[in-house]
Amino acid sequence: MVGAGSGEMSSTSGTVGMDAQISCQVNGNEMRLQQLIGAVVNSTSEQTILELVNFLDSVSNSIILEVETEESGKMAFETLDKIHQFVCVPWLNQEVIDMLAFELPKAVTKLGCLSPRCSELTKKIIDWFVGHCSPRDMLSVFCEALGSPSELFVIPSYFVPLLVGLSKGGAFFQRGVSVADSQLNIFFMKLYIFYTIHMFKHDCNVPIPY
Repeated sequence: MVGAGSGEMSSTSGTVGMDAQISCQVNGNEMRLQQLIGAVVNSTSEQTILELVNFLDSVSNSIILEVETEESGKMAFETLDKIHQFVCVPWLNQEVIDMLAFELPKAVTKLGCLSPRCSELTKKIIDWFVGHCSPRDMLSVFCEALGSPSELFVIPSYFVPLLVGLSKGGAFFQRGVSVADSQLNIFFMKLYIFYTIHMFKHDCNVPIPY
């Protein structure tokens, strides 16, 4: 009985210790994210944007490789929330927006895999880019992200926001091109979606109806 009680106490203290460690990590990540966002605002260099993207990738990778807890889920959601607030500020210039558009969708989609709340926030970020950037560029970005998920993120919740963005971007794109170009691009877009679903089904052994 004593041994069982000691084991239970040890397990509880271990959980508390892990939560405290993650809580400190959340605070540290929040400060670092604010610094990186500030650097992007004050500079239009690709390097600052890549540093922001690398940070987001490190957060998503670390969370998905560890045992998910309430604190880690909170960290993912708050990271996405700050990114959403950042891109939606009215004074962000178009040059920075366009540079972010080529890098952020894939990074935030990884974080979106971590919970339904994160996925919804990811869709909002992607919707924002679709409405503020070149539809042609966004189609290219979404196709590239769909075709190159890392091994950790070959799961449905990674693909869904990108496919939604791809369909919305396609609708915007059709408004500014000729009928022939529109039909051709729709054909390639559908072909790419078919290819992505096929590869997902093959890699994950998931029965997905065509």
